[in-house]
Amino acid sequence: LLVADLPSRDVTADLTRLRQEDGDTFRRVREDDEALGERWTFTRNDAGDITGVGFHGVRLRRVR
Repeated sequence: LLVADLPSRDVTADLTRLRQEDGDTFRRVREDDEALGERWTFTRNDAGDITGVGFHGVRLRRVR
């Protein structure tokens, strides 16, 4: 899974690579040594749609 920080002049340089740990929980793959970093946890609504993500103690809500 990849996460993009937008806007960006070089999207490929600003991608964050994530590896699935379990269900909707992922770990960031560090660029320098491929070790696993912090957890990213995605939240879903009753229909199963992604509604937000949490990492570093911050919760971000999906905006449409």
